[in-house]
Formats: sequence, structure tokens, C-alpha cells
Amino acid sequence: MTRISEIYAQALFDAAAGLGCIEAVAEELPEMEKPALICESRLSDPRVSPRDKAALLDELLRGKVSPVTAEFFTLMLRRGCLRYFPAAAAGFKVLCDGYFRRATVKLRVPFEPDPETLERLKNRFKEDGLLPEGAEDISFAVIEDKEIIGGFIAYCDGRQIDASLKTLLAKIRRAERYGTRL
Repeated sequence: MTRISEIYAQALFDAAAGLGCIEAVAEELPEMEKPALICESRLSDPRVSPRDKAALLDELLRGKVSPVTAEFFTLMLRRGCLRYFPAAAAGFKVLCDGYFRRATVKLRVPFEPDPETLERLKNRFKEDGLLPEGAEDISFAVIEDKEIIGGFIAYCDGRQIDASLKTLLAKIRRAERYGTRL
């Protein structure tokens, strides 16, 4: 994340907190990433008149998002910073997670795990201190990755936990080659 996207994320978070609509904005931002890309290309084109740009923006936003989200989107557009929108939205999510004391763990696995396995992983991550401090609500974003033969790779709070079979086998090969212990 760039410093610019961090500044935008913090500004949006402060505005949403001040108006009491953090959750509403958090739900809307992921849906705005595709329109941001469309707007970036169409609305940065100097051949498109200001009236047409305003009409397109109005069509994309009216009644679909809260006034805070619409104003934020418009501000980024006017400043020519829509390319930072996805990173700002991700930064906003991180700020929300901290505010609501929750953590999202991205979990790359070869197949969808059952709820029992996810609960065991959640408890293990808590016990090992691998979650952000103070996180009470933990959710998983499961990504099926057929290249992972077994095990998992987890990402949380800027850290990666690689418990994949591929990595374990590589460690065993290195240990055998160099005569070290695992």
C-alpha cells in the first residue's frame, strides 16, 4: 500500500466514523473497485466532456452507495487518484478490522476445509499469537489453490504462515542434504 492510499483510507475512515457509517462504507467499497477502473479509463479521457463525466459518475453512484462513499469516490476522481482506490479500500478494511477488533485470515488450501478444521486453525492461531493483538472476531477468506498439495498457507496481519506440504518436503530435502535437523 502506498502512502497516498494510506492517507485516503484514513481520511475515509475518519469521515465514516464521524458520521457513524463505518459498516455501510465497508460493505460498499469492494463493490466500487470495478466502477473505479471503468471511471479511471473513461473519466480521465480528455475527449469526454465534463457533463458526460458527471452523468457517468451520477449513473454509477446514485442510490447505490452512501453519500460518504460517493463523495470519497468523487474526490479521488477529481484529484486523479482513482488508481489508488483498490489500495485505499484495502487500507480502509484494515482500519475497520482494528476498530471492530476482528481479523481476517486469507487461507490458501487445496480444497474447501470443513468448519471443524477452521475452528481448530482459529484456536491454534490464537494460541500461537499469530493474530493481531486484541482480535476477537476471526474470519477466514478461503482461496482454493490446486498447486498446494496438502496443508495450507495463511496470511494475516502482514505475516505469512506456510504449513504446506510442498514447503515441508523442501525443508526435509535441505535437512538431508546439509545434515541438519528440522
